[in-house]
Amino acid sequence: MKDVKERVPELRDTPDEDIEEKFLDVIDWAKRRLCQLDSSWEYVPEGGDYYKGIMLYECRHPETGVFYLVTSEENDQASGFWHIYLRLTRDYHEAQREFEDEKADFIDMHESVIDNENIYTYKRSAYKKEKRGLLA
Repeated sequence: MKDVKERVPELRDTPDEDIEEKFLDVIDWAKRRLCQLDSSWEYVPEGGDYYKGIMLYECRHPETGVFYLVTSEENDQASGFWHIYLRLTRDYHEAQREFEDEKADFIDMHESVIDNENIYTYKRSAYKKEKRGLLA
C-alpha cells in the first residue's frame, strides 16, 4: 500500500483496508460495465470453504480502447487466506498465456489433491474469437 499512497496523495491518510476495498470496487465495476468474460477456470472442492478462480476478460473503454484483464483469486475460508492477482494488457495472446500459465502453475502445485469433478470451465465460442481478431 505504501506505493499506492505515494503515487496517489489523496489516499495518504486512508487506512489500507479502505484503499483495498476501493480498488476491488473499481475492478468489479470495470468487469460489470466494460468487460465480457472470455475464459474462466474455477476449482471449488466439496464443502465450499476453498475457491480458486482464474478469469480472462475482454474489455472495451471508449477512450482507451480494447484491453484484457486476467484475474486470479484464491480464498481459503478455514485459514482466512485470500489473495487476488490482476494483470492488464492490450495483447490478447499475452493475456491468454497469462491465464494458461496461472492455471498450469496451480495444477502443478496441487495435482495430488485436485479432483476434476470440482473444476468448472467456460470458453467463448470460436466465432467470437475470430471476430475479436478483426476488432482488435
